[in-house]
Amino acid sequence: MELSRDYCLKRLSKIVESRLEGNLGDGPHTVESIPSHVAERLVDVYDDFLFSLWMSMGDTAFNRLGYRNATDDLLEQLKQRI
Repeated sequence: MELSRDYCLKRLSKIVESRLEGNLGDGPHTVESIPSHVAERLVDVYDDFLFSLWMSMGDTAFNRLGYRNATDDLLEQLKQRI
């Protein structure tokens, strides 16, 4: 069963928000808790997620609020899970 695009976008959003709040430990919104098949699907929709987030915030806020670092780090960790 393939995960829906909307599900993946929401899951990515929750993971990023959790990271920005400093919650990097165990829990449902950590990369470590994501199975490899889910990580693969999240990477598939990652560009859409990033574009949507960046367009809604603007470049300056995206960088200043820490989203750039959080999203770059997330992508690298997701790729390692695959």
